[in-house]
Amino acid sequence: NPEALLLKGSLLSIQGDTTGAIVEYQKALTANPAYLAAHSALITSFLLQDKLSDAANQLDALKKVAPKHPQTIYFEAQINYQRKEFKAANESAQLLLRISPNNPMALQLAGAIAYQLHTYLQAEAYLAKALQITPGLTVARRLLIASHLRAGQTDKALDTLQPVLANIDKDSELLTLAGEAYLQHGEPNKAAEYLAKASKLEPDSAAKKTSLALAHMAQGNSIHALQELEQISVSDKGITADLALIAAYLRSNQLDKALKAIEGVEKKQPDNPATYNLRARALLAKNDIAGARRSFEKALSINPTFFPAVSSLARLDLIDKKPDDARKRFETLLAIDPKNTQSLLALAELKVANGGTAAEVTAAIEKAISAGPSEIGPRLTLIQYYLKNKDIKKALGAANEAASSIPDKPEILEALGRTQQLSGDFNQAQITFGKLSSLQPTSPLPLLHLAEVQFANKNKDEGIKSLKKVLEISPDSLDAQRALILVAMDNKNPSSALEVARTIQKQRTKEAVGYLLESDIHASNKAWPEAISALRNGLRQIPATELAIKLHTFQRASGNLADADQFSISWLKDRPKDVGFRMYMGDLANSQKNYTQAVSHYHSALSLQPNNALILNNLAWSSGQIKAPEALEYAEKANQLAPNQPAFMDTLAMLLAEKGESSKAIELLRKAIVIAPQASVIQLNLAKLLIASGKRDEARKELEALAKIGEKFSGHAEVSQLLKSL
Repeated sequence: NPEALLLKGSLLSIQGDTTGAIVEYQKALTANPAYLAAHSALITSFLLQDKLSDAANQLDALKKVAPKHPQTIYFEAQINYQRKEFKAANESAQLLLRISPNNPMALQLAGAIAYQLHTYLQAEAYLAKALQITPGLTVARRLLIASHLRAGQTDKALDTLQPVLANIDKDSELLTLAGEAYLQHGEPNKAAEYLAKASKLEPDSAAKKTSLALAHMAQGNSIHALQELEQISVSDKGITADLALIAAYLRSNQLDKALKAIEGVEKKQPDNPATYNLRARALLAKNDIAGARRSFEKALSINPTFFPAVSSLARLDLIDKKPDDARKRFETLLAIDPKNTQSLLALAELKVANGGTAAEVTAAIEKAISAGPSEIGPRLTLIQYYLKNKDIKKALGAANEAASSIPDKPEILEALGRTQQLSGDFNQAQITFGKLSSLQPTSPLPLLHLAEVQFANKNKDEGIKSLKKVLEISPDSLDAQRALILVAMDNKNPSSALEVARTIQKQRTKEAVGYLLESDIHASNKAWPEAISALRNGLRQIPATELAIKLHTFQRASGNLADADQFSISWLKDRPKDVGFRMYMGDLANSQKNYTQAVSHYHSALSLQPNNALILNNLAWSSGQIKAPEALEYAEKANQLAPNQPAFMDTLAMLLAEKGESSKAIELLRKAIVIAPQASVIQLNLAKLLIASGKRDEARKELEALAKIGEKFSGHAEVSQLLKSL
């Protein structure tokens, strides 16, 4: 009886007796040579034992009895896949899909073959469809995540991980992919966490050593841990140790060592574009622009649709003032992958940067939504764009449409609740955040949003209850603790506020925040000695820049100018490389119109961080005030390092105007206002330049727009005076 023999073989296989199972399957075929199920069981058994030649011989026998059966075609594709004959495997897979287009196993196999052929877009299409039909296909999920990573779609990789992220603690492959995804996403701490879990599950000694090294690092023994990881990465054929090592080096800003570790991954995976992207990021951090370009181009030579490389090269084009080249990069990618939402959104951003109208920008974003109707990113971008332009009505419409199209998605619900809150519809916002809290019962964030709305809706008691619920979930939630301090101060109850601040100090012994909050509570009542004492206590525990800045500020506020001067001199003597404090002293000198001293402080800061755009911008402005010839050079470099920053553009424009280049300055300020329409100070500067250039009608339009803001704008009096003069 062939059916009974097959059943007996299956039972033996379940018990782990594969050899005995094969004997029974062969008996079943002797009884009935055309018995398809026995052929299938036998081929599967051979494949599980890596007996490819036996599997291929059995397939030849199956072809004689059922040459066109889908199962025959499936096994032919699978055997060719195992032999790494991917083109032949693909031909069989395509034939199988024509017969059975919605078979999840066929889709999974076709996706695996496409992945090996480096046709990642096709792989994504097959694997996403397989998972949509059968979400539990682990192999399909792994391959889809890997495909997204190879294509540079890090957000999509994390989205694909999200449904199973809480249940992958026993899946070393998914844990490693999670680590790689977070590393690509620029979160090395999370990357190290998942890679440590992955290495614990690996049976080989190299992985166990990796886990131990990461544990050493978590304990603070980073030097020993890095030495261990270096040794493992040399001997281990896998890349878990390499990725952990790279994450550690990037986190500690040891860029040369990170580059050396990346070399190891390149040797092990020469066809992985993400590796070259990592190299380029490290080179950019070293300010090696040419080297970074070469690495990004190398990533694209492997995969022309690898978005991070396209995006990074486009940013470099913009720095070189070549916006057309940047645009063409995204258009080239879209020619290959017309539904690439990241590129479509990047084109929308370019329109914003180059003064595109609101209609042009929204049309570009809506095109991205049409390309990926189930993707969150484009919809959130549209909502944010409307909010940025203060068009609350359209933002609310976009948020409601997003919630309808992608229901019960936390990110969408959060955006909807925020938009409802901004529109003044606090009741609907409470309902939305309540729903979000139900979807995420262990997350404090929805309750924080809910509390904020409850306070705005003058429902203080319910707001306090929500904050206390947050602390039940997360006892050290700083946001909830800050909010409770504000409530206590509003209720004229500083003792309760101080109690919360001191709890924070106990919870966060190595952080400055608890001492800063305590000092602010005292300062609100002008209790300067207590405020200063709290800060000195904090500095004894943590010599943090923010504590030093606040102490100096409060010393001045209390009238102890001599103490403040003595403290600042002492602090900088002990910590000459404290850039933050030097920037603070420069800003303070600026506010006092002591521009020579400001320039001195900024120069000292710049010597420590020569490519810090903020330092360069502030130095440019102060230098301009004392008519220093190098002011314009500083401003130009700041804008080159950080393009499309309205404040930096404003500084450069005013310096250009002083040099007599008014047309350039006006053009630059117009671009800055497109990026930041609410930047009233920049708009006022534009009006002044237009007046100076004789363009009085254009200036009047800008001033009339500013006049509508009223006294909320600090320059209101100047606006009125200028309007009268026209």
